[in-house]
Amino acid sequence: MNGLGRTILFFISGIAVLFITAGCSGGGGGGGGGASAGAAVVGWGGSGLAPSITSVSPVSASMVGGDTLTVNGSNFIPGVTVTVGTASCNKINVSSTAQLTCVLSSSTAPGAYDVVVNNPIVNQSARLAAGFSYYGFLYVSDESGAAVSAFQVNPSNGNLTELSGSPYTVGSTPYGVVATANRKFLYVANYGDGTISGFSINSSTGQLTAIPGSPFSDGAGADAAVVSGPNDKYLYICHYGSPAQVGQMTINPSTGALSSPVLISTTGQNCGGIIWEPTQRFLYAANWSSNNVTAYSMNSSTGALTMIGVYDVGASPDGINLDASGTYVVTGGGNSNATGVQAINSSTGALTSVPGSPFATPANINSSGVAVSPNNAYVVASNQSSSSVSIFSFNPSTGVLSNRNDVNIVGGTNPNSLIMDTTGQFVYSTNTASNNLSLFTLNQTTGTLTYQQNFNTGAFPAIAWFLK
Repeated sequence: MNGLGRTILFFISGIAVLFITAGCSGGGGGGGGGASAGAAVVGWGGSGLAPSITSVSPVSASMVGGDTLTVNGSNFIPGVTVTVGTASCNKINVSSTAQLTCVLSSSTAPGAYDVVVNNPIVNQSARLAAGFSYYGFLYVSDESGAAVSAFQVNPSNGNLTELSGSPYTVGSTPYGVVATANRKFLYVANYGDGTISGFSINSSTGQLTAIPGSPFSDGAGADAAVVSGPNDKYLYICHYGSPAQVGQMTINPSTGALSSPVLISTTGQNCGGIIWEPTQRFLYAANWSSNNVTAYSMNSSTGALTMIGVYDVGASPDGINLDASGTYVVTGGGNSNATGVQAINSSTGALTSVPGSPFATPANINSSGVAVSPNNAYVVASNQSSSSVSIFSFNPSTGVLSNRNDVNIVGGTNPNSLIMDTTGQFVYSTNTASNNLSLFTLNQTTGTLTYQQNFNTGAFPAIAWFLK
């Protein structure tokens, strides 16, 4: 007969005593059955066992997780749980009532998070508000420098620190940059020599190591954009030529090496960007010279693409993005003063321009890059000729843009692409003529976009990518 152990908590003169009994075992073969055994853990905690936190170390780490977090405070006992944000901190070791350690989980987004220590026995907890931060990494293609620059992002203020070893050499005239969702590999499209440069990512430090065999021929030449496919099995490339082509390359999951591409011709011209909708059933390619976007469906078994149709967006689309719900495709007009919005048919992948699209930005400024806030309230567009960015209010029910406000860049010229961090706090523009990136902060409640400062890059920074 088996018995159940018990955990008993009581106090003696204000000191907590935790008494744990082992379960009883019956005879069966003469093995040690009968009596229960107990062990008392004395002196863990104080009156009421309410824990407190005074500090943690380190105060920040990479989003990949795996680092050991030390928590200092009081009234820690065995059995406490620790969370950072909503993620558990694992392998907890309580070395004393004043200190414990645990192993950090990975994070889906950079930023500051609360640290909470909870005593489940009496349901009391301590919270260190914004006590720990996960930082991310930002990669930028240097179009004239034949390199990619790498930066660590400060999650508190958005400031950038260039990584040791950066910049990293790539092929001729790099443009598009993408990392796989599993954060293992980074790829750069080199449209000057028709190759794709591949790197392994050190997820803790953000540093890059060239994949053996890199760069890989893309089979089409002049590729401008790259995007990772479902489950990181494939890399999709976009050809800057006439007619444009898209291609599918298989990713070796162990090494990151790429296969020769399978190419599909389209009726678009000079593809400048590609993006998946959230379910990754449909792929969209922005064709700059032909004023349209090509839509593709994907075979979920083979990854093969089939063209759905070509849709006029009327705004020389260069940059391409989605709203936060994946309901709309948003394009920046690379050779026009307009930002386009197209509704996605969730069944077929077809596009329909929303009423009023494309929406005007300042005259004669060549709006190019676009970014959408994660709360789906604002769209930001870069204005090359005026060295400014525009922010619109976005109606997620209709896709309509309104209430445009223009913000000048100080010390940065010809902003090309825009990228927003996953929290929506920070927006960066790549300024091709001044060889730097500009940082803006976005108040997602009021929509106020504020220029902060610039960070130097390599020559002619083109496209930026966050390691998410």
